[in-house]
Parts: sequence; structure tokens; C-alpha cells
Amino acid sequence: MAFESINPANGQLLKTFDDWDSAKLASVLTEVRAATASWQATTLETRCQLMIKAGAIIRERQHELAHLITLEM
Repeated sequence: MAFESINPANGQLLKTFDDWDSAKLASVLTEVRAATASWQATTLETRCQLMIKAGAIIRERQHELAHLITLEM
């Protein structure tokens, strides 16, 4: 059964997400472990720069993200 994101105010289907089988889940978890190891090996300065960049992207897209969050709530 696929996961659906539905606007609770009007019942409109916003997006459908496919189910993951155990192979897909295992693959994603392997990627997460690799990313975590990579992040842990990153210097504090680099982590800070990446977080500053992430914050800038969120601020840049704030209206789009706020709209999506509002639809889903």
C-alpha cells in the first residue's frame, strides 16, 4: 500500500509515495550509514559551512516550503 499525502482541509491528494520492499530499505540504510561515516569524518568548519548553506537554501525557498507544510497540516 502506497503512502499518500493528503490535504486535511479538503481531502485533496497532494502526492503518492511508493512502498519500499526490504531490498530498497536495505539499500537506503546502507547509503545512510555511508553518509553518516562521511559526515563524522568531516571537519567542524566544513560542517558549519554546509549548515550555513542549508539555512540559506531554506530561507531562499521559505515561501514554497511554508506552502507545502501548510497543505500537509
